[in-house]
Amino acid sequence: MGFFFLVFFGNNSARKQKKVARFPPKTFFPKKGANLVLYGLMGGYLFSVSGTLVSLCNLSFSRMRKLNRLLTLVLLLVCAISMKEIVHGTGFLCSISNSPDNIVPEQIAHGVSMADVSGGISNHNANTVVGRSRTSQNHFLDPCAGNLYPTPEEGKLVRAKVSGTEFDMFIYDHDSVKDIVSGSIKASGSWEMRDTQVLMNLMRCDSSQCENRVFMDVGANIGWYSLTAVNLGFSVLSFEPFRSNLGLICSSMQKLDESIAKRLKVFDVGLDFKPRHCELFQQRSVNVGDTHSVCDGTSRGQFIEKGYAPLGWMNTTTLDLALEAGYFGHVDHVDVMKVDVEGFEYSVMEGGNQFFQSSFAPKYIFMELLSSLMGDAGGLSDRGESRLESVLMKLTNYGYELDQFSNTAAGDGLSLRASPIHEVRKFADGKNVLFKKII
Repeated sequence: MGFFFLVFFGNNSARKQKKVARFPPKTFFPKKGANLVLYGLMGGYLFSVSGTLVSLCNLSFSRMRKLNRLLTLVLLLVCAISMKEIVHGTGFLCSISNSPDNIVPEQIAHGVSMADVSGGISNHNANTVVGRSRTSQNHFLDPCAGNLYPTPEEGKLVRAKVSGTEFDMFIYDHDSVKDIVSGSIKASGSWEMRDTQVLMNLMRCDSSQCENRVFMDVGANIGWYSLTAVNLGFSVLSFEPFRSNLGLICSSMQKLDESIAKRLKVFDVGLDFKPRHCELFQQRSVNVGDTHSVCDGTSRGQFIEKGYAPLGWMNTTTLDLALEAGYFGHVDHVDVMKVDVEGFEYSVMEGGNQFFQSSFAPKYIFMELLSSLMGDAGGLSDRGESRLESVLMKLTNYGYELDQFSNTAAGDGLSLRASPIHEVRKFADGKNVLFKKII
């Protein structure tokens, strides 16, 4: 009787647990069953003990009733403890597993690797999450805290100058490597001066209002655009998955005043059309900071044939998952979004349907568009032009148009919304193009 009583209430509490936790761990159910069997056996044992005591002591019927009442109270107490442990998932009765099957979307969005989760040592997400709901006060692990990404041995501190401001930043400077961005900054103090000034001018503001201007840097490289924006007073969201580049960015941040550095949020994940684990490739002797993401076997073979070498792995997330997980919790909009991800632009756009229809949709998007790289990134070199056209169509659907800056360069009044898409693709292919949201 005691056994069936416990099973009934235990199952009821388990049903409540399934309603509370939207992602119940698979390991919960075997442990729950074992606990119920354990308490059932305990109940049966106590009743058998009571029967034995009766027969041995020749107790009277009234005394036997008192003993049974006492045992019943003990069983009810044990049952209450069991239900409490099952519902709250604490103590030795049951524990929520940290196995790969139980990774919630927010963990994936912040780039928790399967190795970290399986080992039970992941600290990528400082919050305990049940279900999908999150508050706007999110506390992600700062990749630049501590010594997670140290200064690369090829790193060197130089002085940068742009748009009326100067700041110190680390670049690649070593005989063993070459880097186009670093070489330009070392020689002239800047990189892509014209494009940089155009983007920074889009966020012009009074000094007291600049912090409300938000710059989003997707594919931050060694941090040129991010560091320029934050030193001009803007708030910055920076995405960069390559470990060596992160080492330079984090080292540069340490040279900033604390009041400036707090406006630069760095995320050590790549943006993609789905969360996954991808390999990174580069040519150290050609352009060490120019890193390509490879997420399939076909692409891997193509990059190896071209002389690229694997250098490690990265985690990816999507714009939509990043939005849901609270990456943008400290801002309420994005003014300018720069995207330079070596052919991965197609994947970035594919993963942002909700993002580009939300209040965070950038007012301006500045994007490098090369069909050849888009083909290589997808493992199908002959599909590059169709991928570029797909990016342009998505921008059209999300309400963007060629900005005057880019339209003037076209020379013939091209329109993303009115001109044939193949004509816009021919103009945009191989260029950095600025788009403005008009709808």
